[in-house]
Amino acid sequence: MRILIVEDNAVSRRMLEATLASWGHETQSATDGLDAWEALKAEAPPDVVILDWIMPGLDGLDVCRLAKDSSRGLAVYLIMLTSLGSRRHIEMAREAGVDDYLTKPLDPGELKMRLRSAERIVGLTTELRAARDELSLLRQQLQGPTDVVADAQHAQPQVEPQARAV
Repeated sequence: MRILIVEDNAVSRRMLEATLASWGHETQSATDGLDAWEALKAEAPPDVVILDWIMPGLDGLDVCRLAKDSSRGLAVYLIMLTSLGSRRHIEMAREAGVDDYLTKPLDPGELKMRLRSAERIVGLTTELRAARDELSLLRQQLQGPTDVVADAQHAQPQVEPQARAV
């Protein structure tokens, strides 16, 4: 999977990059929320974003809100990885659109399990979007011939019935 790591702490970011790469994931990194948002707006956005909450510029919650409210309908899976672990923080993150929540220090085994779930959900979302697009195309194709027939019927001259002579 393509994973964007958004972490302002260089040591944490590099450790996460190395771990994910060793598991076969393609990684990209951003050091703040603004860079993350730019990466999400790219032509081929990542499948998963692992992001810290507290960062310079846009914080993690802001990035999540932007991603979920985007008119592009981003199908990105968002994992918040932060030292903030209270129930209220988790609720705030969920309200902002976070799909999963992990606290620091990171347990690599826990992250690996969450990424398996993310991969399954991203795959199903991709399949669903492809099916929706195919149905939309089929609907357009089916509507095409009926529109031609309807246009032809409207284009035919109307013939007034002739009065019969008695």
